[in-house]
Amino acid sequence: MKLGEIANVSIGILVNREISEEGEHEYQIFNLKNYEEKREYETVKTQKDFSDRTTKQGDLLFRLVAPNKIIYVSKKEENLLVPSQLCIIRANKEKINPTFLKWYLE
Repeated sequence: MKLGEIANVSIGILVNREISEEGEHEYQIFNLKNYEEKREYETVKTQKDFSDRTTKQGDLLFRLVAPNKIIYVSKKEENLLVPSQLCIIRANKEKINPTFLKWYLE
């Protein structure tokens, strides 16, 4: 079974290219350091709607650069914009439990 059959996988956005001071949409950016240190996330404005690249409870964030790491998104980390260093793995909950998928991928 391939990952694409049980989950939707997408890469985050290149935030620096999308920042705009006159932006209509405002997002907080997920940052691994802020996540681990439980600090506030930086807020940016963009012209484009990136709601499909924001975190949802149950998502897995896979760090694409070494050291690789997988983060399970809880209620506290919802609605954060995912940068290009991470990919979003959104499991189909009818086919697989996201917690089990995280364990398996680790």
